[in-house]
Amino acid sequence: MLDFMESMLNLTENLAGEQPRFKKLLQYLHKAMGDHALYEKLGIKARQ
Repeated sequence: MLDFMESMLNLTENLAGEQPRFKKLLQYLHKAMGDHALYEKLGIKARQ
């Protein structure tokens, strides 16, 4: 049981440390999706 509790605490610490990086990634993806919609409105289409 002690090993499980230690593992959960370590996981919580790791997630807290990664949260700012994950947030920046989400912001980047959100902006990129918005840019894509803007380009399509201007008639610029991506190759597929």
